[in-house]
Amino acid sequence: MVKLEGAQPLLWAVQLMDQQLNPARHIKGTERRHRRRIGHNRGHHRDSLQRAAQATFTRKPPATTQARTAYLVKQLKGTRAVADLLGVSQRSVERYLQGTRKHPPKDIAERMDHAVKARWQPLVRKRAARRATGQRRHHYRDPRPVRLHRRPRHHRR
Repeated sequence: MVKLEGAQPLLWAVQLMDQQLNPARHIKGTERRHRRRIGHNRGHHRDSLQRAAQATFTRKPPATTQARTAYLVKQLKGTRAVADLLGVSQRSVERYLQGTRKHPPKDIAERMDHAVKARWQPLVRKRAARRATGQRRHHYRDPRPVRLHRRPRHHRR
């Protein structure tokens, strides 16, 4: 299929039509923008909750690469786990931790930022999610009756 905005193979257009989608809308790669506009992406609500939770942080998350790496190493209990999470070598994580490498590539910096914000202030995020979804915390009453007049422990008779 050929259109002013781009060209795609005919098989691609047939597959889109099988999914009951209009190939003319997707030839330029506008599918993601279109879905976001009408709210059909699956993580839409989860992303909104994450943004709401981040807006309620009481402290700012670490800003430097060294501080973010230190936080992740502390949370995940080791450099190897952080390396697996970020998709880099363990030695690279150690360099970020020491401060000898301060500017990671853009994709790794984004993964690091996302990992830190996902773990930052879990109780604050939990409270914000509970408020956003309208859930209330259960306050249990003490089943014992309340005494209006208590006798002091060491009562003189």
